[in-house]
Amino acid sequence: MEINQLSSSISTHADNLDLPYIDATTGSLGQGLSMGVGLALASRVRGCGDGVVYVLMGDGELNEGQAWEAAMTAVKYGLDNLVAIVSLNGYQLDGPSSTIKPINYARVFEAIGWNVLYGNGHDYEDIIRLISKAREVKGRPTVIFLSTVRGRGIKNLENTHKQTLNSPPRPQFSMREALGTTLARLGEDNDRLVVVTADVGESTRARYFGERFPNRYFNVGISEQDLIGVAVGLALGGYVPVAMAYAMFMMRGWEQIRNSLGRMNLNVKLIATHAGLSDFADGPSHQALEDVALMRTLSNMVVVAPADAWDVERVIPKVIEYNGPVYVRIGRDYSPPITMDLDYEFRIGEVYELVDGDDVIVMGYGPVLHNAVRAALELRKMGIKMGVYNVPTIKPLNRDAVVRIARRVGNIVVVEEHSPRGGLGSAIAELVSGFARVRILGVDGYGHWGRSEEELLRFYGLDEESIMDAALKLVNS
Repeated sequence: MEINQLSSSISTHADNLDLPYIDATTGSLGQGLSMGVGLALASRVRGCGDGVVYVLMGDGELNEGQAWEAAMTAVKYGLDNLVAIVSLNGYQLDGPSSTIKPINYARVFEAIGWNVLYGNGHDYEDIIRLISKAREVKGRPTVIFLSTVRGRGIKNLENTHKQTLNSPPRPQFSMREALGTTLARLGEDNDRLVVVTADVGESTRARYFGERFPNRYFNVGISEQDLIGVAVGLALGGYVPVAMAYAMFMMRGWEQIRNSLGRMNLNVKLIATHAGLSDFADGPSHQALEDVALMRTLSNMVVVAPADAWDVERVIPKVIEYNGPVYVRIGRDYSPPITMDLDYEFRIGEVYELVDGDDVIVMGYGPVLHNAVRAALELRKMGIKMGVYNVPTIKPLNRDAVVRIARRVGNIVVVEEHSPRGGLGSAIAELVSGFARVRILGVDGYGHWGRSEEELLRFYGLDEESIMDAALKLVNS
């Protein structure tokens, strides 16, 4: 009952190093085996002859290239004190593994030099026997493939890829729902539009495009660096590729984005969902809080972040029309109405006024702007006129508009579900330094697990009261 509570050490993905028997944070697929190799090497260097490192993995996780880099390193050093245990249940996020990456992974392990064992993952005695057998092997690492039935014993979950027993109803105005339906609609009129995803077609709603245009939809599995490379190749082939992944895991391909995409200035659209704190339940491993900073550094990369679902519907068509690389940052489901009643046409580089005011200004992007608008309405009751601006284009930042507003008002609060370093707040501070004061409210740290995005916004001081407090301090100082 305590899972994912703010005060609990038990989260969806283990993140507390005080948890017994878990030596590393989890949640990022493909990284565990490399850490296991390092631990096994450390044990050998220390001379701990009977120490054994166990790495628990899933079969879908073996899509990741890093797993195979680690596997080859383990063979090179003959790590017989390393045992990988793979749950072979045949499913990953977007369905049966055999339909996504139909590879016999056991044969690959065997081919590169691992000792391979097989067993029944539901038979404890068999598991113990296999672990004992692995300890007898000398001079090479062992991988144990355990056949399992996903969700065994739970009706309606057993042997499926479902994530929950009773799926909650989909919100009509979810950011990712708006994204999926908009892309599917745009595909009708643009036969050069293609979508590539990394085993998150359902989670990102990319599958809406795939269901309508199966010949223009590609799922490369859990391999984000590959995702970027494939999108680059499609662009070189004359298409307009949209590469879709969780924002955190798309950053795994940053070097490919820089060297393969950015340097050639290709017409690839990177659409990253589950950004900021929106993936509240999965916690820090899934919460991208540095992505804007990373993408801002790339010279020809446009960086866009819609405020809500209605903004998504305005932004995506213009992003597809734009000729050049674009990074679009989108949340998950939380989408309070911010721009619903506004009638404007989105243009890359424009700044949009949500609430007028000239005592202090709030600038930001994404759902957190809802709290800024509410704060502005409360401050009006106290005689403080706080303006609120939606800045969906973080790069290129509208320098003229920001400077004009900063010179007029002098006090700016920036709100963003992002690190206070390197995001929109940093961009504005760089621009107005010397003639305006800037206070940045962001997420200082690596994120946290919680029960809702709103709960985490309060936890990190991005709620209505915290924005009011920051504004009042600027006005009164």
